[in-house]
Amino acid sequence: MLTGQRLCHSESHNDSVLAALNQQRSDGILCDITLIAEEQKFHAHKAVLAACSDYFRAMFSLCMVESGADEVNLHGVTSLGLKQALEFAYTGQILLEPGVIQDVLAAGSHLQLLELLNLCSHYLIQELNSFNYLDLYRLADLFNLTLLEKAVIDFLVKHLSELLKSRPEDVLTLPYCLLQEVLKSDRLTSLSEEQIWQLAVRWLEHNCHYQYMDELLQYIRFGLMDVDTLHTVALSHPLVQASETATALVNEALEYHQSIYAQPVWQTRRTKPRFQSDTLYIIGGKKREVCKVKELRYFNPVDQENALIAAIANWSELAPMPVGRSHHCVAVMGDFLFVAGGEVEHASGRTCAVRTPGQEERNCISKNFRKLKISQKKKKKKKKRIVDKILETTSRHSRG
Repeated sequence: MLTGQRLCHSESHNDSVLAALNQQRSDGILCDITLIAEEQKFHAHKAVLAACSDYFRAMFSLCMVESGADEVNLHGVTSLGLKQALEFAYTGQILLEPGVIQDVLAAGSHLQLLELLNLCSHYLIQELNSFNYLDLYRLADLFNLTLLEKAVIDFLVKHLSELLKSRPEDVLTLPYCLLQEVLKSDRLTSLSEEQIWQLAVRWLEHNCHYQYMDELLQYIRFGLMDVDTLHTVALSHPLVQASETATALVNEALEYHQSIYAQPVWQTRRTKPRFQSDTLYIIGGKKREVCKVKELRYFNPVDQENALIAAIANWSELAPMPVGRSHHCVAVMGDFLFVAGGEVEHASGRTCAVRTPGQEERNCISKNFRKLKISQKKKKKKKKRIVDKILETTSRHSRG
């Protein structure tokens, strides 16, 4: 005697039904619609088309003229593109190659075959290289392929330094929207901020793109340049002198560098460090139990594709601490490294513990912060008074 209830599942039923429908399409039997593109006819089933395309579902179910027609002419789709699209609709697979990809994209976009567009994006991403990235970006923009667009941006961010050396003309012809996405990326580490500034200037001067200057310069992180670079490169450049926005950005960076202890609370997107991944830092310590170390080193993980080439770990140095220190504590807050306590070497050669600031020093620091804020408020009020005075004078002249 049988008892119980079980849901039984066939592994092959779905595929066999779709295969049978595809065979009917090939044989031209039991089909209820004929699609025409460039005078070439293709038999199909309305139910299959509506199941995989919003375009066809609307056409056949919303009382449109085509819903009762036996034949439908499709404009804006090539016969090659439609053939490939139908092959995908009935089999779930498609053979993509350079000669058909644009026709398939046009058909997939027009007929709203979203899964087909997704497959095309993955195919193009695998074909992405330094010779075709611009063409692929244009395709992504034309057919709204967000996955491909993101892949092109990531490719440029990673390989921008190499492309500037091997194919600089291509980089200088980048569309503004693409360059903007690249320059704003936190992972653009192949160039220094000074080199990024130089690239922006070259791009603006190429074909006179000066209408984008004020907006593009917002993506240069002037706060990451050192003071000498800001003075010698940025302030002396005609573009900066001709633009109030550029001058304000450079002055903002100079003020940021002058106010060292206020930097943690003055953070903006123009002072945020660029980085590829989480980074390991080693700060200070002891060498052979003799001297304290003041060096600051960091470890950059090697790219997976270059892992076999790089035989040694990728350690680099940053600006050292003022004095050597060991047995200290380190904390990271707001992208800043803070070192507290520990032992330092005295001028006599002996070691001594580092004293933490007492209440008196903390009060002093607090007063300095308050003075800084008051000074900034006074500057803003002074600017407002000047502007109000100018407006008042202008108004009197206009009435007179």
